[in-house]
Amino acid sequence: MRKIFRSKNSRASTLFGLLALLGFMLVGLFLSSQLVARVPQSAEDELKKLDSTGAIHYLSLLSRSTEIVNHSLDIIDKDWQPGSAIMLVEVSRFVPSRATLARMFEILKTKTDQKFGPDLDAWHQWIWSQEYEPHPGYAAFKSRLYSRIDPRFAEYFEDADKRTIRLDQIQWGGVRRDGIPPLKNPKMLAASDADYLSDTDVVFGIDLNDDARCYPKRILAWHEMFKDTIGGESVCGVY
Repeated sequence: MRKIFRSKNSRASTLFGLLALLGFMLVGLFLSSQLVARVPQSAEDELKKLDSTGAIHYLSLLSRSTEIVNHSLDIIDKDWQPGSAIMLVEVSRFVPSRATLARMFEILKTKTDQKFGPDLDAWHQWIWSQEYEPHPGYAAFKSRLYSRIDPRFAEYFEDADKRTIRLDQIQWGGVRRDGIPPLKNPKMLAASDADYLSDTDVVFGIDLNDDARCYPKRILAWHEMFKDTIGGESVCGVY
């Protein structure tokens, strides 16, 4: 039979290891408290708005607690607003429970008299054909929802009151920010020197403040977006 002996040194090493682990845990708790204390004011304001408008209940549908989900669905059903439909549709992409989804689509059917079921494209098309009446907490809800995918998405919904488009027309494309690298401040050359293009190639032209530029479709097909400064102004182009 093999015997295992533990020396005084090994016991000391074990004790040292335990003390080191305890030290790391204490440091971790301290850092966590520091991080919690440094939550941006904008995030706190967003949470307050979500709670005060009832929009928090749409995010609660992502919970794995049946009790929380059913409570939120009861409130959504009771306090239904014109802007509720798009919020249910958008959050449905991330809901883990089939039973929750079934009840969500049943509420949508009852409240809108539309029978699209889980066909999200059909729901979007119908919603876009209606007058835009967003829920008072819609911007905060969308910011919080998309932040679960990438925290940097939150800034897209800041200053929502200054928007020039409907927020319900902004849809996640399936990747995190810059998941498809944009074309940033590309080098330019004279049209006569663009020998890599043929006469049949499609280009997208912009003339701003007497600064004329072209962006070939064959390049934008890879990047889907460009960021550039044209005529002294920042421009984003999406293909």
